[in-house]
Amino acid sequence: MPVPLGLHFWDRRRERGPLAGLRVPLVDVAWCREAHAGFDLRASLERLATDCSLLYDTPRPGDRAHPMPYLRLDYAPGLTLLDTRDYYDAAAEAMRWWTGDPRAPLTLICGNEPNHPQEGAIPPAAAAVVVRKVAELRDLLGVPVRVFAPAVAPWCPINVESPEDVSRPAGAPCKNQQFGLARRLRDAGIDGYALHTYGRDLTRYGAAEPRTDYLDAGGQGQWGFRWWEDALAAIRAADPRGLPIAVTEVNTRIDDRPSSESYRAGWLTAALDELGACQQVEAVCWFVGEPHGHTWVGDSLKERLGNCAVADDEFNQLLERARSQAS
Repeated sequence: MPVPLGLHFWDRRRERGPLAGLRVPLVDVAWCREAHAGFDLRASLERLATDCSLLYDTPRPGDRAHPMPYLRLDYAPGLTLLDTRDYYDAAAEAMRWWTGDPRAPLTLICGNEPNHPQEGAIPPAAAAVVVRKVAELRDLLGVPVRVFAPAVAPWCPINVESPEDVSRPAGAPCKNQQFGLARRLRDAGIDGYALHTYGRDLTRYGAAEPRTDYLDAGGQGQWGFRWWEDALAAIRAADPRGLPIAVTEVNTRIDDRPSSESYRAGWLTAALDELGACQQVEAVCWFVGEPHGHTWVGDSLKERLGNCAVADDEFNQLLERARSQAS
């Protein structure tokens, strides 16, 4: 079966016909403190549940898609995770609110890129405490919700503080961050890991970029899309359980150059094929569908600016390919 392809922030303009019969991952985000407008916990839960209903509730059963909802729960803008009652109360509310309907069981992702300075530069030890406690809370509540560890920010230069968190074999600081987080969660009751990976040098490699090895200046790790292999190797080295991986963000934004400028035809197909060859990868989501403001308009498949129109057409072709392979 092809790996499910979906969107971070669902785009409701999409026709349901091409999605019929497919598993469709959807990612939304909520903050429990100082939330951006429209991203408080209740608003995000209701939006995600509505998106799931729009995909599933159709007059004819054969037209149904099968949504795979992921809710990323952050503490506050600039501080993605915090070991505080406010965060655990929000996690409990999200898990209780979700009906647990077997049509669309919820996956709760605890935070986002905790190693990134804009998310608090949180060490693996501190991030793991929060993720572990949320998994324990889920078990205490007895709700059918999965708990995933957060994605680590690729190419972030902040290294780990503890020698025990250095990956083996050695790698870039972000690989150490991934190894340290997984090492501290290997005996926790989590259900999987989120992962982010992006295309970088498409000017040189074009659609072949997802299949191309090219390293950072220090030769420590992958400098492009294939960072995901470094991240997965770090997870496997620290946590041998083979837990699922949800790739909740992919696109070709390069620093301040959005996908509308950097995307090249065929890149998403190559990226999906690379990820789909790994049995641990359960979902892949383009970032973003609905932009929810101006920041991500240049990466939005809904807006179809510049080369994002090419990416959107290719996204639809990949859905058609998935339907033909599944039939």
